[in-house]
Amino acid sequence: MFNDFQWLLCPVCGSKTRDRIKANTEMKNFPLYCPKCKKETIIAAVLCPKR
Repeated sequence: MFNDFQWLLCPVCGSKTRDRIKANTEMKNFPLYCPKCKKETIIAAVLCPKR
């Protein structure tokens, strides 16, 4: 059930954030906050499903 989620990684430092997305999720202009480096970055994410 939880295996179809993937953690979003910070584009600045590469660590895990507190957000997860599913394979069919599409995001535009999403404010992604990283608790490790304390930076907020606007991202656009599309995760392709595994085949």
